Amino acid sequence: MMQNNFTIDNNLDFSNLDLSEKSNVINRYLDRIFKGNICNSILTLDVFYQDDTHSSSFLYDYMMIADAVISYIEKEKNKFSLVYKPDCLAQFEYNSNAIILAYSNPALLSSRPEILRQMYRLGFRAITLKNNPDSDEYNPDVINQDLIQEANRLSMIINCNGFDKSLFDLLIDSKLIISNIGSYSICPNPGNIPDSDLIKVKERGNIVSLSLDDFYISKHYFEEVTKLQQIAEWEIKYLEVEYSFDSPELKLKKQQIYQKLNKQINDIKSLDISFDDLINHISHINKIIGLDNIHLASGLGGFILDEGVKYNDVYEITAILIQKLKLAGFDNEIVENMFIGNMLNFMARKKH
Repeated sequence: MMQNNFTIDNNLDFSNLDLSEKSNVINRYLDRIFKGNICNSILTLDVFYQDDTHSSSFLYDYMMIADAVISYIEKEKNKFSLVYKPDCLAQFEYNSNAIILAYSNPALLSSRPEILRQMYRLGFRAITLKNNPDSDEYNPDVINQDLIQEANRLSMIINCNGFDKSLFDLLIDSKLIISNIGSYSICPNPGNIPDSDLIKVKERGNIVSLSLDDFYISKHYFEEVTKLQQIAEWEIKYLEVEYSFDSPELKLKKQQIYQKLNKQINDIKSLDISFDDLINHISHINKIIGLDNIHLASGLGGFILDEGVKYNDVYEITAILIQKLKLAGFDNEIVENMFIGNMLNFMARKKH
């Protein structure tokens, strides 16, 4: 069995967390990465306060957490290695748990490139952007040209969690990973990438990291969930006509609708990964641009880092996927490249 991989979007989430608990969270999370055989990883530090992500107190809290994470990694040198030169990632021993730190709150950086430079000096070598319609992370006033130019000057990796056309066009000169996606032609999720933009990915030397989430790879699951979400939205709109905006009754009934929606989604979601659907995405992308710009294991850590999941570690998931890929006609070299070789080549590639 292949004994190495590279995972993306392993989020160390401190959202709404009492900072006194940060050491316990860091220890527990990174130990589970180690035990789960996540060998090399882009680790995103998530700190999100809905009320004010632009405040100096937010930046102070983020710096405290970053310092705690880096200190822990440095202390556990036998388990983890902090990567300062991603283009030299191939020099790390397999199974060394090489970690590239990613910053995840660009709203704070929009007009302050000096903060990005300080994050770089701390050890951050990537920025993670999330395709969230309720977030301003993709707002052009936040992700502006000055911020992108500074990130490019520092040779920082930009990891876009989900596909967004306007952002993709803005990042034409960036070292770009588009993660947690699938082919739009196979599953029409708006966060998936169309064939025309896949061609641009290859032309620019970017890389797409395919999701293992049913919402992005299973057309049936995506359509069923979308129907349930639309029904919930209609029910809420009806209630908003019937009740005043700030009434307790409206708040309670909305909460009940969301609880029902979550239960309905959970009822149709399987603990299994839709491996066959994923193979369909890989085969389609292969027809469009070949396999050199494909990476597997986007969000892979999520399947073992959540409590009560079916899979024990990354090797267990990759073993099943490798078997499926071989049955589909992909040879050993191609399979290994999709798990780590293509990503190492991407990291070593210089942007013009």
